[in-house]
Amino acid sequence: MASDLNKVFLVGRLTKSPEFRHTNGGTAVVNFSVAVNYTYTVGGEKKESVSFIRCLAWAGMADVMAKYCNKGDRIGIDGRLQQRSWENEKGKQSVTEVIVENFQFLTAPRDDSPKNESVLLFDEIPF
Repeated sequence: MASDLNKVFLVGRLTKSPEFRHTNGGTAVVNFSVAVNYTYTVGGEKKESVSFIRCLAWAGMADVMAKYCNKGDRIGIDGRLQQRSWENEKGKQSVTEVIVENFQFLTAPRDDSPKNESVLLFDEIPF
């Protein structure tokens, strides 16, 4: 048996606030995109490239992200890549996305955030 590994680490900014919903079975899920910048040099000239990475978080993690994460916030994510495909009126569609297994807030709490909830350690949240 092969020793395969599917692990992703990202640090970036939310392109918009996470979209919260429930599946037909009642499980909470958020989907969001993270903008990840990459800087490189070509011929002595500094250039920048941005990738927009689709992500999904489930259950308790989805609840926390929906409540505390906003557009522009910087977050760290670790998870795994998942590929899905389906067919609809446009034909065969597919997507590659990150299934979030853990995340960390990297943006300082805002002044208008709830008191005592603004400093929230993700490891202390029960799932």
